[in-house]
Amino acid sequence: MKILAVDYEKLELDVLLDAIREAAPGAEIHAFQSGEKALEYAETDMCEVAFLEMRLREMTGLEVALQLKKIWPYVNIIFTSGYDKYVMEAMKARASGYILKPVTAEQVKDELENLRVPLAPAKSRNHAQTFGNFELFVDGNAVDFDSSRSKELLAFLVDRRGAMVTNGEIAATIWESNTNIASTQAQVRKARANLIYTLNNCGAVDILRISRYEIGVDPKKMSCDYWQLLDHDARVLNSFRGEYMSGYSWAEPTLGSLMSEFM
Repeated sequence: MKILAVDYEKLELDVLLDAIREAAPGAEIHAFQSGEKALEYAETDMCEVAFLEMRLREMTGLEVALQLKKIWPYVNIIFTSGYDKYVMEAMKARASGYILKPVTAEQVKDELENLRVPLAPAKSRNHAQTFGNFELFVDGNAVDFDSSRSKELLAFLVDRRGAMVTNGEIAATIWESNTNIASTQAQVRKARANLIYTLNNCGAVDILRISRYEIGVDPKKMSCDYWQLLDHDARVLNSFRGEYMSGYSWAEPTLGSLMSEFM
């Protein structure tokens, strides 16, 4: 869980941080005494929950919340204040919660357990990056493919979003060749074998669904920025910059669809 904590008073911010750490020991917390600094951070990295003091110096907490929601529409805003007079304003801003100071771990825990926008499931150990160049990451490390064709084959399967693909479709799409040519059929079989070998070596072969004449990926065994974008996942909404599977001509129709919907 990624959390922003903002309060211009250092002592109050320290109390808030202690409460968050106790309530959510595994959370990644980024603390700021300035709303502007918090927004600068949010421009480059996502946050799922933001604890905002209502009365800041250069901006109000409400102003920060509205700007933050423009960057991350699904962020959960939890306001903190020593006064209850701002509750109606907070509700109008569709805040997830409101904590009266002094902030306690019990209050924070209660708010985190009842968020307006539920948090996404934990990230899969296998993640496909499709924005820009295609890469597969296993436990955070990029997989080194011995064959460019086997890497492209996996990219094509990811593009198909779990649908099973025949050897003929692979030949026609990646090799742009007559599927009945023996040499093309042999290259498809070799690419499949290399892909299975590579994924087996890095402990990720379970992302594949394999039959003699068809192959696909199992969406339950991996995550993918492209799939997350289609689900309007807040974690990737700002990551798409008009690039998808660079270098693969067969990916252009998907890129066109993404451009029309998200740009």
